[in-house]
Amino acid sequence: MELHEETLETATVLSPQGRIDSSNAKDFEEALISRVQDGRPAILLDLAELRYISSAGLRVILLAAKQQRGKQGKFALCALTTEVREVFEVSGFGKILDIHAGRTEALAAL
Repeated sequence: MELHEETLETATVLSPQGRIDSSNAKDFEEALISRVQDGRPAILLDLAELRYISSAGLRVILLAAKQQRGKQGKFALCALTTEVREVFEVSGFGKILDIHAGRTEALAAL
């Protein structure tokens, strides 16, 4: 997994590429939680280049979303591939996380 970061006026956009599974979920967690702890007011995960996510990756996203909301910050996801969207729907995460079709829509909502 590679993780690209872009700092915009309204949000920090993190774009993981490849796979998030048990072999790299800890690295993903450290990167994502550090942005939350830095006090970023809005975090957007752009998942357009993410091909696979395991339950370990889902746990990291849920943890980050809860921490971000606890700090009164905003947290959203966008551009899920068909495969990744299915994982979110089957796990029920699609109902508890703020998910948008594309980046423009997500940034407007943040």
